[in-house]
Amino acid sequence: MEDNIKQYIPIIEEEYRRLGLFYNVYAAGIALQVIEFYKESKTFNYHFVEADDHFKRLLNITNIENFKYEQFFPIEGSGKFDWNVVLGHSGVFYSTSYFYCYSEVLSKWFRFLVICPKKNYVLTVVEDITQQIQVNSVPISSNS
Repeated sequence: MEDNIKQYIPIIEEEYRRLGLFYNVYAAGIALQVIEFYKESKTFNYHFVEADDHFKRLLNITNIENFKYEQFFPIEGSGKFDWNVVLGHSGVFYSTSYFYCYSEVLSKWFRFLVICPKKNYVLTVVEDITQQIQVNSVPISSNS
């Protein structure tokens, strides 16, 4: 059977529950990536198998064939965030990652959940949380 995003929704829901979060199927986009691990260099690479329409809309992409997260979340500085490592570690070692990223390209904040449904595959769940960040960062004025 070929892998399909929809078959993994129960795993996503369970992971959200474990993290104390609500999984909103209407707010989250999902993508499935296959992970390649190169033993000699101890490096990872990923490519997309499938992404739902909401994932594509959230990240403003039409084609996932050559898409790389670095296009919207560039690697900068010495304390750089490396998508290959995050996705690769999850896909090869069954780890889970949950984090926030700001995209200057899209001027939006995103919440990511990266989980491994089976060896060498990674599910990436993404949500646009820009409005939540803006609401929570509005200063409260005092009447004094």
